[in-house]
Amino acid sequence: MFKNTFLVAALAALVAPAFAAEWMSDFDAAKTKAAKENKAILADFTGSDWCGWCIRLRQAVLDTPAFEAYAKDKFVLAEIDIPQAPKLPPEQMEKNRLLCEQYNVQSFPTVLVMNAEGQVMGGFSGGETSLQAVQAPLDKGLENIKLAQLAATQQGEEKLQTLVKIYNNFPQSLKEHAGSIRDTILALDANDAHGLKSALLAEQQKEQFKKELATAQNQEQALAMLERMKGEVLPANRTELLMQLFTLKIECANTVDDLLAAKAILLEAAETMPDRKAAIQAAAEKQFADPAALLEKLKAHRNQAK
Repeated sequence: MFKNTFLVAALAALVAPAFAAEWMSDFDAAKTKAAKENKAILADFTGSDWCGWCIRLRQAVLDTPAFEAYAKDKFVLAEIDIPQAPKLPPEQMEKNRLLCEQYNVQSFPTVLVMNAEGQVMGGFSGGETSLQAVQAPLDKGLENIKLAQLAATQQGEEKLQTLVKIYNNFPQSLKEHAGSIRDTILALDANDAHGLKSALLAEQQKEQFKKELATAQNQEQALAMLERMKGEVLPANRTELLMQLFTLKIECANTVDDLLAAKAILLEAAETMPDRKAAIQAAAEKQFADPAALLEKLKAHRNQAK
């Protein structure tokens, strides 16, 4: 009896229909399919043959029956792969690279939840190893798609409250994709009734600075931009900008005076970090104890890098 039951179960498993996740490589086709089926898009930006965390995410989560069951009725799945091996046609590689640029994907894996038009509404970046960890941000992305549809029908305070919910649902690592939502909140909440103005303005400025720095043709031009930005930077962004400026000043230093100016920037940054101030000051005094010797080491390092 036991053997017969086992045999029946085994045969049933072989013939039972199973959902096989379809990972599309054509992103435009994925958008068309998502619109037709009224689903969201889940785009996995991956380095399938070199990125350890990407491979682990696939094996531990995205290629499991549990994830397939979760995603089946919710997502059209798209793989945006940047492999090292030449396993994709050149035209597909170029399309994938352009998509990485379009969505500003700079680290792998990055998994984005989008509506059928390709607008990012959530997701996560970095390796995850459980469905539970993945499902939480993906569910928020799905919620954001519904909330955005609701916001499109609303006006005034109702619209503002919905947009705030959407914005708060975005993980910090993907806030840049909520730029249009952030700007609309700032316009609708001129009196800062929700207490978000300071944080939103800081994020807006950070995004603007990042875009401007991306246009620099060389280190000297970037250094000049940072020097100007230093006079405009909001308090919330000051520490990060000062550390960027310090790093670039070190990289561009040609004289002892340049190094001393870099040290001054580092000490200025230390003032914005009370919990680390003493440690940074001590490290700065040790590092810059002999500026001339430090300069020679930096020059030697640059020559080796050429």
